[in-house]
Amino acid sequence: MPVSVQAHHALVDGVHTGKYFSRLHGWLNDPDNYTD
Repeated sequence: MPVSVQAHHALVDGVHTGKYFSRLHGWLNDPDNYTD
């Protein structure tokens, strides 16, 4: 599934984008841990 993020560099650091993709990857790999 293609995913992209468009953000202004003054508001978002690369660390934040990396954390977002890391968390998204976790959700997609094991959705049962994140849903009721």
